[in-house]
Amino acid sequence: PMSLLHSALAPFTIALMLMSLLGVLEIAGLLFGTSLSDLIDDALPDTDAPDTDGNLAGDVLAWLSIGRAPLLMLIIIFLTAFGVGGILIQNVAKAIFGAPLFVPLAALAAFALGVMAMRHGGLLIARLMPREETDAVSLDTFIGRVATIIRGEARNGLPAEAKLQDALGQTHYVLVEPDVAGDVFAAGRDVLLVSRHGAVFRVIANRHATLSPAQT
Repeated sequence: PMSLLHSALAPFTIALMLMSLLGVLEIAGLLFGTSLSDLIDDALPDTDAPDTDGNLAGDVLAWLSIGRAPLLMLIIIFLTAFGVGGILIQNVAKAIFGAPLFVPLAALAAFALGVMAMRHGGLLIARLMPREETDAVSLDTFIGRVATIIRGEARNGLPAEAKLQDALGQTHYVLVEPDVAGDVFAAGRDVLLVSRHGAVFRVIANRHATLSPAQT
């Protein structure tokens, strides 16, 4: 294997060093009672604001899982996948072709790996760590209520984010995916929550015109 100091591995080594630095800063912050992850999330604009619903930028952010999981976790996942993926790509290329790939080409391939890892890692984190706004209320009480998809496109195995109101009129954000195989629900659609699997709700089309997210 090539040395991590090899010029062909420079961007990937730097990514891993940056990832390690962020991890150290997060641990140090926790020791002093301040989470770097919380500071970053608090400094960001509210990604659930209504004026972002359904637009292209919101869809891209939702696809990347931004807003579904702490941003610092997503950054660390990306940097790790980019760094490790790039190093593996260059070492495999050297073993096959006798020389590493042109660095920008290897970086592009590693970037794609990082983006996919960020997306799917964020979805996994969202399943394991429901949003704090929802934790205070029993998730099962949401079954039978109508929610509006606000970001992403709900497909089987690919949840989208939706919002709903509880009996007290408080707004909550949940992950939803179709209950019926083949159904697809785009941003703006009202859907009926019919069951829950972990942090993800299964939904069907809202066929009751008299029901709205605020009336269920």
